[in-house]
Order: sequence, then C-alpha cells, then structure tokens
Amino acid sequence: MGRYLARRLLAIVPVLFVLSLVSFTLIKLIPGDPAAVLAGINASPVDIGVMRHQMGLDRPLHVQYLRFVERAVAGDFGRSVRTTRPVRVEIAQGFSNTFQLATVSIVLATLVGLSLGCFAALRRYTIYDTLAMMTATLGVSAPVFWVGLMLIVLFSADLRLLPAAGNVGWASFILPAVALGLNSSGIIARMTRAGMVDTLSEDYVRTARSKGVTETAVVIRHALKNAMIPAITVLGLQYGYLLAGAAITETVFAWPGLGRLMVDSIGYRDYPVIQAGVLVVGVGFTLINLLADLGYAVVDPRIRYG
Repeated sequence: MGRYLARRLLAIVPVLFVLSLVSFTLIKLIPGDPAAVLAGINASPVDIGVMRHQMGLDRPLHVQYLRFVERAVAGDFGRSVRTTRPVRVEIAQGFSNTFQLATVSIVLATLVGLSLGCFAALRRYTIYDTLAMMTATLGVSAPVFWVGLMLIVLFSADLRLLPAAGNVGWASFILPAVALGLNSSGIIARMTRAGMVDTLSEDYVRTARSKGVTETAVVIRHALKNAMIPAITVLGLQYGYLLAGAAITETVFAWPGLGRLMVDSIGYRDYPVIQAGVLVVGVGFTLINLLADLGYAVVDPRIRYG
C-alpha cells in the first residue's frame, strides 16, 4: 500500500505544477491592470507604479512565478480588494462553509444513491427497477437552481419549516444539501445499478448463494464491494465538484461559501481572492482524486500491484 501511495503522490506533482501555472497566469489574462484596480479609482500614475512594485509586477515573469509559489506555500495571498482582509482568511471561511455543506450533501447522496442503485439491481427488469431509474434520471436532469427555488417555496415560504437562506444552524443545511445532493445521488444510483447488475451475474455470487449465504451477505460482502469501483469514481468526482464551490446553490440559498465568494470576487475584480480561490479549488480537487485512488486500492487489492 505504501508503494502505491508513493506512486500516486508522485503522479500529482506535475498536476500541482500545472495548477500553479494556471493560477499564476490567470491574473495576467484578465483584462485591465491589477495594480490599477488594487490602487483604487482615484490613484495617480505614481500610486499605480508603487502598487505594481509592491505586487512585483515590474519583475521578470519567472521571478514573479517563483515569488507567487513561495508565498502560496506560506499561505500568503495578500489582501482582498473588496474587504481589505487577508485573502487566506476569506478563503478559509468560505471553504469551511462549503466543506460542511459539501460533506453533508455527499453523505446524503451516497446513502440515497447506493440504496436506490442496489434496490434497482436486485429487482432488475421489473417495474420497481424502472421507477427507481426514472427517479435517478429525474435527479440528474432537474436543474439545481430550480430544485432549490422549489424547496424554498415549499418548505420555507408555504410550510415555514426550514430557513430559506444563510447559515444559522443545522436546519440551514437541509434545503441546500438536498438541492445539491439530488444530482449526485442520481448519478451514483445509475452507476451502482450498472455495477451491481454485472456483479450479481458472476460465478462467485452464484457460488455464495449455493452455499447458503444469506442474501444480505451476498449483496453487501460480495456484490456491492466489487461493484464499488465505478461508484467510487463518481463519488470522487462529485465530491470534488461540490468542494469546488457550488456557486449556483450557494447563491440561491445565500450560503456564505467558496462558490459565492468567487462569484462576488469576480464581480468586484478582486484579483487576489480569485487567484487564491482557483489554486485552493484545484488542490482540493486533486486531493479528492487521490483519496478516490486510495479507495480503489482498499476495495480491490489487485489495484495496488497493478
């Protein structure tokens, strides 16, 4: 397992290098002069020149890149143009809220998706299978913003059971987590159903049944474990997308997360926050994929030695 982990860690090194280049060049590609934006609308050419020097924009590109990497490793991304607070504080606060929401959403999506997929596979080619897959397809197809608005209208405006916006306690997680997890649960259900249908027809499953193993043990210990590879792939990707900042959901529910922070920062042309946000999102996505790779090795030991 140690060698497999070492290989996966080495594989993400070039990914992180490319990611740092993308984050660094992002500020160069945005129209306008970042120094002029940071200096303010009333800044004189001298003030802009001083700001360019402070930002290191008057240095060669390779020097600017090395300085950017050095500061990024130390967690120093400067200050936000909009709030003047340290960027790392803004990112940490937004990422913390997004992490909580994404974790609740992916747990909910996993429970619903695996249960629905297994249910459909065990009753394949029946009306129950059709209804389960229709439900999964509805979850995949329904736009997140529409689901969010309908949940707000029903549970907040009409029934007045749950808060419609903000993060004011555990009840605030329910509506955005359901809206965010619905799409993921549908994808997980379809992948689980496909993997389970193939696995349940394998010889070792028939052998286990012929030995008198209970159906529950056959499904959980034999079929589901071996059908989890595609589901783990989807789980990793979906969790990565959620951690990247579910901007639409966070905007609909006024959730103070990373996605909403990035949208607001783009509107204010808050270059330091945008640059740091892109880097943090990319690193988070890379680490989630690494965890998914380790999940493969846990579920199927043959992958460790492949």
